[in-house]
Amino acid sequence: QAERDYEHLTTFVDQAASGYGLLAEFYGSRERRGDAIAALEAGLKVNPENPALNRTLMMVLIASDHAADRDRGRERLDQLRGRYPDDPELLRFKAALLLDEHTAAGDAQAKELLERVVSLNPSDAAAYQLLINQAREHREFERAASLVSRGLTTNPTNLVLQIARIAIEVDTGRNRVARELAQ
Repeated sequence: QAERDYEHLTTFVDQAASGYGLLAEFYGSRERRGDAIAALEAGLKVNPENPALNRTLMMVLIASDHAADRDRGRERLDQLRGRYPDDPELLRFKAALLLDEHTAAGDAQAKELLERVVSLNPSDAAAYQLLINQAREHREFERAASLVSRGLTTNPTNLVLQIARIAIEVDTGRNRVARELAQ
């Protein structure tokens, strides 16, 4: 019954995009990724410029088990970045994909993108976390500490950034400071 209700929403011109988005969410929650992709693509035929449908389709494709879908998702991400070059979410998403490649070139490009994200949105704790993790992986502890400090300036209560600060103290052998921060 729920599926039919969501499908019915797609028939209302003023709610079609929302209806397709909800239908795709319904399918996704039931592990019906192919149906979710089909619903999003149908919604984009009705409203090709809808940002929410475009982003959702991109994410579903990239998360797919099928290489062809992942490639399509990456292409869609690049298209969206072309339309919205200063969108922090898209920049962060691209950076995360580059970091997953585990290459020097990908790491360098990801670092640039993430630095751009935090300059556009200084309170983006997720971007700071990615930068901090990258610095720690490269054993750049001073840089990591500086990033934590910057991140905590705009996100003083962010638990993930607070834990990263403690981890950096442990990384650099300052266990006493780490214990004090943990209390």
